[in-house]
Amino acid sequence: MGSFMALLCLLPLYPGLAAAAPSCPRNVNISGGNFTLSHGWAPGSVLVYSCPQGRYPVPASRLCLSNGRWQTPRPGLWTKAVCKREAPVLGYLRASSRVCSDCSLSGPCFL
Repeated sequence: MGSFMALLCLLPLYPGLAAAAPSCPRNVNISGGNFTLSHGWAPGSVLVYSCPQGRYPVPASRLCLSNGRWQTPRPGLWTKAVCKREAPVLGYLRASSRVCSDCSLSGPCFL
């Protein structure tokens, strides 16, 4: 009976018999940018995209779900990640910039 127990203990080590832990696919590159993973390719890991200055990532992040799939912005639609160019507003200010109303002619004053 000792050799039978040893065989039972070794069965999970045999490839194909042990259930593989799910992981998300690795086809997550972003055109023109980089990404980081919070916990590797395992479920629960958050993938965060980054882009060079003057650009922003779309989508900004993804979540690795327990079923081994990446959560996308719109369920059922895989969106290829890209770095989009920020659009200038008022010549060179972004929409998120705040400018005071008492600016001199030498340039805008930022808050």
